[in-house]
Amino acid sequence: MKKISSRENKPSPFLRLMKKGHGKTGYKAKNGKFLMMMSEDSHKRIASLIRKWLEQDEKRTQNKSHRKSPKTKTLTKNYN
Repeated sequence: MKKISSRENKPSPFLRLMKKGHGKTGYKAKNGKFLMMMSEDSHKRIASLIRKWLEQDEKRTQNKSHRKSPKTKTLTKNYN
């Protein structure tokens, strides 16, 4: 009968990939904590920048839709 290995002893493929990447980059927990501390509010700044871009884009589209098309003169003949 074939033995079924428990999943507790086997790391997930994602975990294996992360460990491999950490080995290549020389990752240390101390450096990871420092980077997290330095980038703490980055998501807030990125979100405010995206909000600003969206507002600018919305204003541009509103300005384009409010522009009136140039009036064209129609030539009509007077038959009197």
